[in-house]
Amino acid sequence: MRRSRASLVVAAVSVLALIATGAVATQGRGIEMKEVAKLSGGGMTGWMARRAGMPDETETETFVNAAATKKRVDTDYDSTIIDLENELYITLDHDDKTAVVKTFDQLRAEFEEMMEEYGGEGEAGEEEPEMEEEMEAAPEPPKMSFSVEPTGRRLKHRGFNAEEFYQTISFESSEPEGGTMVLFSILYMTDEIDLSTLEQFDRAFAEALGDAAYSAGQAKLSMEAMLEDPEMQDAFADAKEAGDQLGDRVAVYTKTYMVSVPAGKEFDRELAMGEKKKEGGGFGGFMKKAAGAANPMGDPAEEDEEAPVEQQTSFEFESEYRDFEHKNPKDDKFEVPSRYKVEEG
Repeated sequence: MRRSRASLVVAAVSVLALIATGAVATQGRGIEMKEVAKLSGGGMTGWMARRAGMPDETETETFVNAAATKKRVDTDYDSTIIDLENELYITLDHDDKTAVVKTFDQLRAEFEEMMEEYGGEGEAGEEEPEMEEEMEAAPEPPKMSFSVEPTGRRLKHRGFNAEEFYQTISFESSEPEGGTMVLFSILYMTDEIDLSTLEQFDRAFAEALGDAAYSAGQAKLSMEAMLEDPEMQDAFADAKEAGDQLGDRVAVYTKTYMVSVPAGKEFDRELAMGEKKKEGGGFGGFMKKAAGAANPMGDPAEEDEEAPVEQQTSFEFESEYRDFEHKNPKDDKFEVPSRYKVEEG
């Protein structure tokens, strides 16, 4: 059975995330940390953002406190508190000074309603007929490939000793003119961070909500379908080998480039990283061609020879851990502030 390209992309990106964070098997300790993420729009993405009067670069800070049974995530505008012991999910709105408190039962009901609305598995674990029809009509999935390459560079980042790796995951279209989408990442991997507390907590939260079986079932169906294809088998073998290279380490810093490569072209890593100047084409080339089409009476003598379309970076994403400490957060981190108005979910 064919699977949609979007489903395969989601599955592959999930594998990429598992590889980047590393596998952790140790007993978790309390954690306090800050994660900083920056998204930069390149090419058409950046151009559209600027045309709309929006910034083409955004930066967010997320503060995480986690213990064995409680977790809190803070942003500039809100906070989320998850309490496994009391089965409570609390959202704090710092502008309105309100706290919305939901029980896990309420979350389970919302989850079930969402799955019914967007289509999920049937009672017997079979897919809905409409979903099967969509999958049958979908184009052949792209050819996926993974690779991890150590650069040999060792460095200290935010106080952590790390080793640099290049990681590439690509989706080559089955269509003749479809081209290839590439997610290229620079990773600083360290063995000085232990995220087992977070991983164990998130796993326990998923199980408490009862969606673990659903997620596992969907993953199993997707995996079985993909592994029917020998090329998919090779891709996941490459992914496993990549994960083995990274081992139990954690990416203390990640920079990812999403790059569209035209059909017939090879991905140019140096060009994506900005270490080599574009010779022509790209989004600028596209706009130049559009301007020429709008003014067909222009002076031919002033027209440049048409430049070949080069690969185009859609966006860049950076993420890093800062202020990481192994310590048990104070209990008041997981309580609703007294000045906040409590609202039932």
